[in-house]
Amino acid sequence: MLWTRCSRGGPVRLREATERDIPAILALISEYAGHNLLLARTEASLRECLADFGVAEVEGEVVGCSALSELGPGLGEIRSLAVRADMSNRGIGRAIVEHQMGLAWRREFVEVLALTRRVSLFEKLGFHITRRERFLEKLATDCEACPLSLCCDETAVHWMPPEALAAARELTATDSFRERRSSQRSRNLRPPLPAGVLLG
Repeated sequence: MLWTRCSRGGPVRLREATERDIPAILALISEYAGHNLLLARTEASLRECLADFGVAEVEGEVVGCSALSELGPGLGEIRSLAVRADMSNRGIGRAIVEHQMGLAWRREFVEVLALTRRVSLFEKLGFHITRRERFLEKLATDCEACPLSLCCDETAVHWMPPEALAAARELTATDSFRERRSSQRSRNLRPPLPAGVLLG
C-alpha cells in the first residue's frame, strides 16, 4: 500500500485490488472499452487475473486501475490503465504507472512493456518507444481479440529497471567488444583492451 499526493489533487491511495473492487474495475474498463480504448473484460476474466491489478483510491472511492501482467520470463506488461473521467488530468494515471514500475522492480522484471496512445505520459517516466514486432508472439491472444487489430493505433513503449538496464548495457558493450576483437583478429590485428582494464 502506498499513499501519494497527485500534482493536481489530494491524497491518492495505491494498493492491490481485492474482490470488492471488481465492480469498480469492470466499470472503469468498460467505459474505456466502449470507446475502443481498452479491451473489454468479463467478470470471470477479471477474477482470473485479479492478483495482477492495482487500484487508486480517492476518499475511499476507486478512481483508477491498472494491471501488471507477466508475459514471459522477466517480461511484464502494464495494461488496462484507466482513470475515471471526472478524475482525469490530476496526475492519477502517472501515479498508477509509477506504482506499477515499483512493483515491476520488486517482482524482478527485467523489461516492462506497454501499448499506449499516451506516449508522452510513459516517456516522462523513462519509457522508450520500441518495435511492437518484438512482442507479437506474447501479445497474439489479446491482439486477435481487439476490434482494432488490423488498424492498431497504439504505440509500444518499454522500460527497464535500473539494474536490468545496467546489465543490458554491460552485455551490449561486451558483445560489441567481442565483435570488434573478432574483426580485428580476422585482420591479424591486436585487439585493444576494454575500458577499465589495467595491465598487471
